[in-house]
Amino acid sequence: MAVELPSHPPALFPTLENDATDMVSTLRSTAPVLPHRLTPLDHRSSHAEHTARPRAKSSGPIPPIRQRTRTLSSLAANPRHPPFLRAAKQPRVLAMLLACSSWATAWALFNTCRDIRDFIYCPELRDVILSRFVPDYAACLRVSDPRRLTKVPIALTELNTLMISRAVPLHRFPMHALTCVSGLLPNVDDLEREETRKLTTFALVHTRFVLLLQSLAHSSILSPPPEQHELTLRLRPEPRLRQLNFPPPLSHNSASEPSPVSRGRKNSVGSRKSSDSVRSDTTSLVTRSLSRPANRLSIFRTGSKAPPPPASEPRSLRHYTSGWRHALQRASGSFSDDEWGRKKPLERAHRRLASVNLSSGSSSLSSPSPPFSRDSTVESSPIRRDVSTHDLSLATQRTRAPILRVFVPCTEMERDDEEGSIAQCEDQLYDAGLWPYLSLGDIVCNFGYVPPASPDVSDGSLPDATREIVSRSTWLLFDGRRLVPYSPPESLPLSDPTMLPSPFYFIHIIPPLSDPLFTVRGFPACDDIPQLTLVTVSAKVRSPHSPLGYALVKKSAWTARVWRRVAQDDEMGQGWQGEWILEADGTLEGQRILVNCLRGVTGPYRQWQIVREKCAGDRLYLRLIKTFASKRSTISRLTNHASQMTV
Repeated sequence: MAVELPSHPPALFPTLENDATDMVSTLRSTAPVLPHRLTPLDHRSSHAEHTARPRAKSSGPIPPIRQRTRTLSSLAANPRHPPFLRAAKQPRVLAMLLACSSWATAWALFNTCRDIRDFIYCPELRDVILSRFVPDYAACLRVSDPRRLTKVPIALTELNTLMISRAVPLHRFPMHALTCVSGLLPNVDDLEREETRKLTTFALVHTRFVLLLQSLAHSSILSPPPEQHELTLRLRPEPRLRQLNFPPPLSHNSASEPSPVSRGRKNSVGSRKSSDSVRSDTTSLVTRSLSRPANRLSIFRTGSKAPPPPASEPRSLRHYTSGWRHALQRASGSFSDDEWGRKKPLERAHRRLASVNLSSGSSSLSSPSPPFSRDSTVESSPIRRDVSTHDLSLATQRTRAPILRVFVPCTEMERDDEEGSIAQCEDQLYDAGLWPYLSLGDIVCNFGYVPPASPDVSDGSLPDATREIVSRSTWLLFDGRRLVPYSPPESLPLSDPTMLPSPFYFIHIIPPLSDPLFTVRGFPACDDIPQLTLVTVSAKVRSPHSPLGYALVKKSAWTARVWRRVAQDDEMGQGWQGEWILEADGTLEGQRILVNCLRGVTGPYRQWQIVREKCAGDRLYLRLIKTFASKRSTISRLTNHASQMTV
């Protein structure tokens, strides 16, 4: 929509009977004059005072002055231009104006006057500005409910800082933190202090806009979108034993077999023929080769020469080759002949449709499981693999925990005292005014955390299990009162995980081959009658004789199947609604535990595992791992046992 410009001069100009001196004084008294700067009207009036004075004596109309084309810069030069401000205050006009402007142009426009800078405080105009420059803000705004919205204050300078921070690479944060942590001198120079202040501002501004998008997304009264299922690479439960692959002898290829060049030539020629001709040629070729007994290799034939035996390989060389092959397979995952390009060229992997066949001699980095299918898909994150987990557009998801940012250079995430690194992270959020807007389960990532490097981990001297524990990433979770450390795939440090919006709320930070764990004393009561079934399941048991460190065994287990509904006023998240299948030991005690959990009985702390392989659609499969018995119950049990023995 174009802005209508006035065709006649405004009524502010004096009549023709007044002289130029009165006109200049009138303009200076009405129009605001910036310090040490002349307004464009002053230049026009002073120019007219010297050039247009002799023409003032004529009684006829003044000839029109040549009009110059007015652009956006000429309009914005006068901050008090009423027509432009009236047009820019309309949301549709402002939206069309910002649609064809970059942030640099928009920032220059916002800095022209205070009235335009105050657009960010008008709800309608603020939505127009943020919808243009904040990713997915418009999508969240369409489904939000203003009555349930928690307003996070946003300033125009914070939006400018966000646009600058989006151009800052993420590796700049840990690199500067490493410089601060490894500094030899206790005093920090001004440049380093200024860099720390900038990175802290960038992190907190990103956190503010993440909370803004989260407040919009969670204010919607619509049900959350269904979980997206992705095929996850699961290795087969085959024993990964080292195998020796001997090359074939040189005499293996007989003269009767065509060479690769001739074979490829025949294939290329045969591909141009019809299928019938190819089939007839192949049949005749096989018949002709079978009719030549002289070309066959047989150990019972005396006239033919036996193939020479393969050259003997030294024992040390065999140990050497097998050693580096096994080390290479263990370091880089599991390889096969196809992956090395021996059978076919390297192709781009397909996440959803292609299945991966692993060689029996390759090693494994994770626990095996049955081959996956479309029915037994895994409940995983709908986050695209080409998008970073810290991307701002991922903060609009209601079934995934938002990742907030702080910047506190440190080497340990601990809470020993008020001066600890976790306390400093809390202080940053509190000083920025973001602490009241945190919700249960929010993830806080300290971009200044640099874990200490261990030489034992780098040289590979530690076992795989220890190396995995050392290399775990440490996050901070908000449990409703404070920040607590969390290193996946450990158990969630939350007292009641069912209050989260989804059971897969932290699936995007958990390793892909791990299952979420949580510890609770009980579940909310369920109205449905459970269906108890005694089944046979496979379980992993540690075994020092197995090459993988464990073995698969079959055991009996009780399963309880119920349908759980979640009302709008329930404390349980909407993502927990659906079919529940609880699994416990196949004993009377295990059956009693399942019944008590579904009745809402509060008992000792129990650790449950969400089996991702068996979760599909609305089905949630929970497996009881262990029960933490309290000291009082243990003492009473021992006392009762001693009294029974005495009797």
